Order: sequence, then C-alpha cells, then structure tokens
Amino acid sequence: MNTTNKTIREIAWEEFNNTPPNPTSLLDITDKLCKFHLDDEKSASDSNTLFCGKPCFKNYSYCAWHYIKAHDIKK
Repeated sequence: MNTTNKTIREIAWEEFNNTPPNPTSLLDITDKLCKFHLDDEKSASDSNTLFCGKPCFKNYSYCAWHYIKAHDIKK
C-alpha cells in the first residue's frame, strides 16, 4: 500500500480546492464561515466587501487554507 505523508499545507490546500467557492458579504457572514478578506485594500470600506465564506477550520475564524496563510505556517 503506497501512502504519502502530506504536510498540513498540502492537506489544507486540497480541502480548500475541494470546497466550492462561497464569496460572502459582510452582512451574510456567520461564525461558521471563513472571514478571510477577498477584496483589495481599496474596497475594504465598500459595502460590497467579500469574504471567503468556506467552512471554518475547527473553531477558528478562517478555513484551513486561510488559517495557514494568516499564521504563516510553512509545513
């Protein structure tokens, strides 16, 4: 049986790619959706600001991929 040991980053990236996109507005975001900001800085004050919206990783505010990016996890 050939098994590969995947890094946390690889597992998070696969999960991120296998979850459908769900851009969510500030008015529609909930505690269980990723709050990673998708827009550029110029639109940060715009009412159309969008967040990732994928399911949160554990009890954090981000999905697994954005959690890793936000915390600069290298492995």
